[in-house]
Amino acid sequence: MNALNDLIGIINRLEKRMPELETIKADELMLWLNKNQVLTFLLRENLHQPQYTEKVTKVIQFITERRELTLKDLQEIWDAQAGKHEAIVKNVENMLEKLVAHFTSEHLDHLFVCFGNGFETANKRQRERLIELIRRLAVKEREFFAMKALDFLWKLATKPVLFNELMQPALSAHKQILDSCRSQKPLLEWLNRFSEILKEDSNDYDVVCACRQFYDVCSLFSQHSALYTVSQFSEAEVVHQKAVNDDLINVCISNLEHYMQRLAASLVSPLPPSVTYSPLDPISTPSILAIPHVLQIEERLALLRYLAVKGAQPLSLEQLQTLWEALIGSQAEARTPPNAALMVAGQAVCFKWFDPEGNELLREHALAFFEQNILKIEPQRLTPALMK
Repeated sequence: MNALNDLIGIINRLEKRMPELETIKADELMLWLNKNQVLTFLLRENLHQPQYTEKVTKVIQFITERRELTLKDLQEIWDAQAGKHEAIVKNVENMLEKLVAHFTSEHLDHLFVCFGNGFETANKRQRERLIELIRRLAVKEREFFAMKALDFLWKLATKPVLFNELMQPALSAHKQILDSCRSQKPLLEWLNRFSEILKEDSNDYDVVCACRQFYDVCSLFSQHSALYTVSQFSEAEVVHQKAVNDDLINVCISNLEHYMQRLAASLVSPLPPSVTYSPLDPISTPSILAIPHVLQIEERLALLRYLAVKGAQPLSLEQLQTLWEALIGSQAEARTPPNAALMVAGQAVCFKWFDPEGNELLREHALAFFEQNILKIEPQRLTPALMK
C-alpha cells in the first residue's frame, strides 16, 4: 500500500506539473508501469477494499488519459471481478463508472463484448446486476456509450432464451437511459423503430417489447419537457403524430389479426418434427407458443387503447367490429379448436377490454356493438368478464 501511495503521489504531482519532479516524465512513468506489469499486479488482490480500489482507479485513469490502456488491460479489469465476492464486484463497478468517460470507442466496444460474455454465464441475480451497471454507465456517459447501451438492452430484452427472465429489467433500464437524454431526438428515433417493428410484424418478441416500450417512452415527453434545451413535443402531440402519420391504429388491429391467425394455425397443426415446445428452451420453441398468449393479447390491446385515447383517435364501429371478429367473433371461432384452454384465457382478457364501463373507446358505439356482437355469443363461450 505504501508503494501505491508513492505512485499516486507521483501521478498527482505530474498532473500539477510541480517543478521538483521535472526529471520524472509521464512517458517515463508509463514505460515503467508497462515494463513491470504494474496494472496486472494491482488488480491481483485487495480489490475488496474501497480505498485501495480508488487508488488503483487513479492509476488506471492516468494510463487511460494517455491513451495507453490496451484492450488486454480492460479485459483484466473486467476479469478482476468475474465470479468474485460482491464487495469486489461493487468496487470494480464503481471503478468502471469513474473511468467510462475516458474510454475510447474501441474500449467501449470491448466493454460490451465483456457484458455479452457475462450474460452467457451469469445467474439471474448477476444478470440483473449487469443490466443495472449498464444503465449506470450509460447515464454517466450519455453519448456513444448510451446509444450502444440502448441497442444492447433492446437485443437483450428480445432475446428468446432470456425473454421471460430479463425482458422487464432490460426494458426498464432502456427507458431510464432515454429518460436521461437532454434531447428528444433519441426518443423519437426509438419510437420510429417501434413503429417499424409493429408494421413488419415479423417477430413476436420484438412486437411485445415494442408495444410495452412505446407508451413508456412516450410518457417521457411530458415528464421532463422542462429539461430540454429546445421546446419540443408534448406526449399527446407525439402520440397523435405517430397514430396518424404511421396509421398505427390500423397497424395494431392488423397486427392482432395476424397474431390470432398464426396462433390458431399453430394450435390446429402439429409442430414439425424438428421443432419442439419447451418452456426451458425458448430458442427451439416458436415465439407464438413460447410467449404467453395472454401477454401477447394484453400488450397489443394496451397499446391500441393508448394510441386511440392519448392520440385523440377514437375507434370507429368498423374498427371495433374488425377487432372483435379477429379476437372473439366468427373468424376466431372458426379457426380455433373447440374448448382450447389457451384461447379461453385470451378471450377473458378480450371480453374485459370490450367492456364499455372500463374502456371509453366502446361507449360511443356501445348499443350497436352490443346488438351486433354480445347478443350473438354462444352460451358456452361466456366468461365471468362478459357476464358482468
